Amino acid sequence: MASPHSTLALVLHVAAFPAARDALETEVLPRFAAAWEQEHDRALAIDVTYASGVALTRAVSAGAQIDVVVLPAAPAWLALVEAGRADHVDPVVVATDVVAIGVRPGNPLGVERWDDLAHDGRAVVLAGPTTDTGGPILLAGFWGAALLEEPEFPPSAHATLDRLVANAVSRTGSVEEAVSRFAAGEGDAVLADARTLTAARARGDALEIVVPRTSFRLEQVAGVVARPDRHVGATAAAHDLVGWLDGPQAEAGFARAGFGRVGATGFTADQVGGWGALLAAVGPSPPAGTRELPTPTPLPTPAEVPSAELAAVAAVAVVVGAIAARLMRLPASGDAPRPSRRDQGPARVATPPPR
Repeated sequence: MASPHSTLALVLHVAAFPAARDALETEVLPRFAAAWEQEHDRALAIDVTYASGVALTRAVSAGAQIDVVVLPAAPAWLALVEAGRADHVDPVVVATDVVAIGVRPGNPLGVERWDDLAHDGRAVVLAGPTTDTGGPILLAGFWGAALLEEPEFPPSAHATLDRLVANAVSRTGSVEEAVSRFAAGEGDAVLADARTLTAARARGDALEIVVPRTSFRLEQVAGVVARPDRHVGATAAAHDLVGWLDGPQAEAGFARAGFGRVGATGFTADQVGGWGALLAAVGPSPPAGTRELPTPTPLPTPAEVPSAELAAVAAVAVVVGAIAARLMRLPASGDAPRPSRRDQGPARVATPPPR
């Protein structure tokens, strides 16, 4: 989306995961642009590109001209930090979700706990290993629950995890595709995020949603991309936008689009050793026969990006395996969380101090 602008308009390039489109385009970005234009007496255009968190991470790491990213889970931002493409270490949390289980109407198998998915003969639909909240990230939620509620699991949580993965009948496509396959009759249950399952029910898909007592909180995050070629005005505006995303108006917009409130129910990665420990626990890869990574879709890049950089973005497809491996090697975070701007009074569009 873009606000009305003149030839003197400031342009920000935003990249976001597809499920954020409704919240960003109907609620968040128009309100931010209007407030920013009123304060700065200058038109602001916001060009938005949508792609999976995996594709966004690859493209931005390769140098795509993006100012702000809105990502479906924290590991994608951690990869940008490692690649030197993050303007700051800590992202802001813009919304949340929880890992949940989709079951058949009436829950005929009586699924209530995570280990119910590991019983012999259960057929579980999982998303592919490189999708936003699929594969390792959803399985990390399963593993984290095992750490927090050991009495609900057999003595070997690793064995339970192995049985769950062995019960997988699908490991390709996005989480949305996994839910669609389940709704079409594949499998006994599907591992997904609650927002995607709720959206499927709203479309009329015949399924019920089970959120186990101990559920993993997924956090959608945003941050400013490091760009040495960006002039100071655009950098300040990018930080203004991320500050707005950290405020109550943006949170309400995401909530109306089906996401959870910041700090909502569920445990976080930090409570179970950090993302590095979680991803290491569920790695290094799914069972033989499902280890092939799908061919990635290159990130569409704004028209202002030179053709040479477009070629670079497309070329990063060949390094997806290396990026996935880097995610698995990330250390557990031991840093104290930074204070949120939510605790610093009402949100407003304000130019940050000179950097």
